[in-house]
Amino acid sequence: MIAVALAPTTDASFTPELKQMVVAEARFRRAEAAALRRIEEKASRFIAGVNPTLLFTVHCSMFWLDIPR
Repeated sequence: MIAVALAPTTDASFTPELKQMVVAEARFRRAEAAALRRIEEKASRFIAGVNPTLLFTVHCSMFWLDIPR
């Protein structure tokens, strides 16, 4: 919706409401990126403490679960 409103082919202008939408979307995207970074950090710490053989076994199990039937 934001991209459509800002497209050069539309007669829309950058209104306060549109600015509010852009700011809200930016906040949402930043929060989402921060959450993904936290998940990645936790996963890295977890993997660092896991036995490599166990990690390989878990990875192989996950691979087999992902195969469509």
